[in-house]
Amino acid sequence: MMPPTTKSSEAPTPTDVIIIGAGWYGLSAAKTYLAVKSSTTLQIIDNGDSIGGVWSKSRVYPRLVLNQPTPHMEYSDFSMSEVAGGLEDYSDISGELVTKYIEAYAEKHDLLKLCRFNTHVVRIVREPDLGPWRIITRPADTPDAEVEEFRCMKLIVATGHETVPSLPSDLDLSGFSGKAFHVKELGKRHDEIIEDESIKSITVVGGNKSAFEVAANFGLAGKKVEWLIREDGQGPGILHCDRSNGKDHDVKGMATRDVSAVTPSLYNPHKWITRFLYGGKNWFGRWFEVAFWKMVLKQHLELYKRPNLDKIKPVSDRSVFRITFHVLEYELIVL
Repeated sequence: MMPPTTKSSEAPTPTDVIIIGAGWYGLSAAKTYLAVKSSTTLQIIDNGDSIGGVWSKSRVYPRLVLNQPTPHMEYSDFSMSEVAGGLEDYSDISGELVTKYIEAYAEKHDLLKLCRFNTHVVRIVREPDLGPWRIITRPADTPDAEVEEFRCMKLIVATGHETVPSLPSDLDLSGFSGKAFHVKELGKRHDEIIEDESIKSITVVGGNKSAFEVAANFGLAGKKVEWLIREDGQGPGILHCDRSNGKDHDVKGMATRDVSAVTPSLYNPHKWITRFLYGGKNWFGRWFEVAFWKMVLKQHLELYKRPNLDKIKPVSDRSVFRITFHVLEYELIVL
């Protein structure tokens, strides 16, 4: 294959700021930067076909619900009730509503005109002596297309933790005649799979949140689902009943001062309770931390009385941390 060619050898005039990613945080960064300095020339680059990132129109699908209720997932200057009138606090938020909300936020702050969609970033280079950033791009899904270069003085990368689909390296589909795709494509292919009566069985590979959502989604649609998780993995993400008493959302209670005091937070690493519990230097704090989260996990697992429950229990104390609030990573910060 011939290497891609550049549209023009002439270097473009640098923009003040370029943001890679038109999702939740990319849009917030653009709005905030322009609020501080309105004269800024700014452009947002995204490889999707619309704003929203993982919550864009092409990514959401039926039954998808945000894992936090309102108002915990809102921009500080824009209430979700402005988009969904009559929305009460601690209501569940559908994927469709998240998309509508993010689009309304972009329209409110006039950000759509700054977006360049279907643009994949191939490479980022910094000129010597802290010169402009060079962002080499090409049209999305067109590997052999001509590349186009953007330049900026300041660069913000808002692509999230995982932007490239991860597929098992030893997955051999050469003898498989059915449909195979990454969960990233589910929004586009959901209806196709549901409506195809010839598709009787779905196999889900992986044990994280999206795998759980896919398994549940197709199971509720009447498909037979096989869920494969490797033996040396940590199992699926935590299963949490959002309304243990059948009425109030559990997050409402977890957001109180007393409960939040024992929850690891990057925003208060210097508080005595945080260092006592998560600093790793006090044996009693460590013991209390493990005992507390074990109790929380046990209570929630007991809400699910199913024959296969033992297959998804965590295998160690370490996995208890991984499926709650990533305590192990937090410890590295407060030491």
